[in-house]
Amino acid sequence: MGQHSHRGFETVSIIYNGEVAHQDSTGVGGVLDMVQLWVNLRAKDKMVPPGYQAIVGSEIPVVTLDDNAGTARVIAWESNGQQGPAWRFTPMLVVDVNLTAG
Repeated sequence: MGQHSHRGFETVSIIYNGEVAHQDSTGVGGVLDMVQLWVNLRAKDKMVPPGYQAIVGSEIPVVTLDDNAGTARVIAWESNGQQGPAWRFTPMLVVDVNLTAG
């Protein structure tokens, strides 16, 4: 296997509607419609083997915001006592927020 073209970065994908076929250089993949957050890994983590983690919507905890202002899907890290399922090398909070109109 040759050099991984995205070595030194990690991505967090947020799933919405439709489908996009995904397969990484290791041959692992899934079907996703996504927005990706690309994060530059810390120097000590630059040479880690590439990986892929598929997370379905039912695995993502949903937090109701104060005053019923909306909801937040906790994808990575921890918010309001809910742990996001995304595994990552870089400490980051990733939430998908849906605000209530008004």
